[in-house]
Amino acid sequence: MAGEGLPVSREPGTVWRVGYAPNPWEWTDWKFANTDGRFDGRWDDPAGQYRTLYVAESAIACFIEVLAKFRPDPRVAEGLGEIESDDVDEIAFPTLSPGSVSTDWIENRRIGSATLRGAYVQVTHAAAVASLRPDWVSPARRLGVTDFDTSALKDSGPRALTQAISRYLYETTVESQPAYSGVEFASRHGDDLRLWAIFEYPNHALVSPELADITDEPLTAAHPALQEAMTLFQLTWVDQ
Repeated sequence: MAGEGLPVSREPGTVWRVGYAPNPWEWTDWKFANTDGRFDGRWDDPAGQYRTLYVAESAIACFIEVLAKFRPDPRVAEGLGEIESDDVDEIAFPTLSPGSVSTDWIENRRIGSATLRGAYVQVTHAAAVASLRPDWVSPARRLGVTDFDTSALKDSGPRALTQAISRYLYETTVESQPAYSGVEFASRHGDDLRLWAIFEYPNHALVSPELADITDEPLTAAHPALQEAMTLFQLTWVDQ
């Protein structure tokens, strides 16, 4: 059967997370799900029955993921430059310039590390792609994807394919027990950045039992990894 012998990382070790106070390591409250009751992350459940917690191998990897949406887009900047506005508009409807991040973004956010345990399917590994492709290439093409490959698994567009694979892996069992704790994958912002999506199973508490040695602290603009990511993306802070 396709999917057998998938490469797995076991007991990955130290991981990092940027999240909201009071506890960034708790599963995200269901009240923050979309109007249809589902989360829309890359490896979230398409049926909205379990949650995932995203963590990274380093603090800089966390910030690259969460700050990528603020990157300046030359096309947007050009379009904004063509819009005429008066002083009243600027006061009533302030607009952040491309590449700007409001200092409000830091409020209520915390950063910390933990020890990650469990078994995680390395879905962007060559062996995983080859094993999954026989069963998933047709569904991928029906979703408009050219082929089942790593580009399909990293596509920033519609996430129906990766979410369906998440569900498949979540439901895979060995002797009636879950076979996997989640997914390990490469960031679409750089193959050198490893990320994990941890699955929530019915017996889990507010925090995944796969996490130990948990720490967290308030996030400040002076955090070295945050400053590094801001520089990498050419972002600047603005008060709003």
